Amino acid sequence: RRVEQRFAAHYPQFDVHVARARVVKGEGIELRGLTISDPTRTGPAATLLEVDQIMISCATDLVQLAQGKPQIDAVTVRRPTLRAACLRDGTWSVARLLPLPSFGTRSPPVTIEQATVEVFDRRQGQIASAPTWRLAAGKLTLTPESSPGGHHAIKRFKFRGTAVCDYVQRVS
Repeated sequence: RRVEQRFAAHYPQFDVHVARARVVKGEGIELRGLTISDPTRTGPAATLLEVDQIMISCATDLVQLAQGKPQIDAVTVRRPTLRAACLRDGTWSVARLLPLPSFGTRSPPVTIEQATVEVFDRRQGQIASAPTWRLAAGKLTLTPESSPGGHHAIKRFKFRGTAVCDYVQRVS
């Protein structure tokens, strides 16, 4: 429950749930069934993020894990679904997910596999049961880049990968 509590502390305005977390000896921490939902919304877009599996590559030394500060070497996110709604006022529902949580002093490389982004248009006030637009990505890699500004610098990532969507055959 410690992992769920850390995500929930970062996102106090949302309902956060982690179905299961376990230490995989010699590999790191595996999370299953992460969901982040907006309790003020209804319909399918109320769940902003669902992730089937997150593998956090880190030392599995129990002392480091008990202190809550393991050195994270890499993160692999498998089968996430991000549901983004453009709201009546023109803002995006998922904007409140930023900044992303930081669980260490440095940002590790992140690999995202089999991702889906569903976009809903709520500007007219209707609650659509199906997304207006859908993007599917096979594999994306986010590599942190150095930026000036020390500890308070804006985190920058270099994106690399491919995706397909409803109206485009392939984006690289």
